[in-house]
Amino acid sequence: MQIESRVLSKDAIKGFTAKVVPFLSIMSLVPDRKDDQLLVDYGFNSFPTFAFLDAEGKLLLQLQGREQKDWEEAAARLARQSELRAKWAAGGEDKALAGELLTLGLELGNLELAEAEALAAKAELGDEERMRYEEGLLAILSRMKLDAARKEGKRLAEGFGEAFAKRLDALLLDMEIMALVEMQRGGDLDATIKGMHELYAAGRKPDDKARTFLAYWYFLTQHADRTNDLALFREAWGNVRPLWSATPG
Repeated sequence: MQIESRVLSKDAIKGFTAKVVPFLSIMSLVPDRKDDQLLVDYGFNSFPTFAFLDAEGKLLLQLQGREQKDWEEAAARLARQSELRAKWAAGGEDKALAGELLTLGLELGNLELAEAEALAAKAELGDEERMRYEEGLLAILSRMKLDAARKEGKRLAEGFGEAFAKRLDALLLDMEIMALVEMQRGGDLDATIKGMHELYAAGRKPDDKARTFLAYWYFLTQHADRTNDLALFREAWGNVRPLWSATPG
């Protein structure tokens, strides 16, 4: 593996790993093997995935880069965040501190909703900062369970404009479709197809740029095939075929 030869085998990496507690998890098919589903449990979808966790196992940051310099930069930003949080907890709740901590936390993607709201309430947000904050709130909701995201999203939407509400609706639909896809992966294809058609019947369709667009229409082709719904099949296949045709291989 390139990551082993290019990074992990180098002597320089030893200095970095001395500052943290290295942990390696490899998924297997061994029944009841401890921690065998960590990749899935943390929501990762590729191997290898590199991430920072705290002492309790909470995800602090999923790394994008695979070089030592990327890890060191990420570790420095997490250390800065820890320092700012300590100042905040000690009573240093001024606008500048709140703004820096909010910005850094949104960039790292590891803020809880309550913390983000508390910081935003104290910080002085201009138009650009408020837009980033709204995007950050949507990102936080996307990491929640669907029911919690619905509940908190409804509450948040009351304090924001129509544009936020539209993005929230698109996010929740995306999460609903993903939940239905997981049912199929778990062996309940009928529930997935039924759920997709219920969304369709309610007029809820993902944007063609959404990650769930293909899955949504693919399962609707199956519903149409089962029910001999020619009109639906034409619509669904019309959305699926161009994407499949454009997929290499």
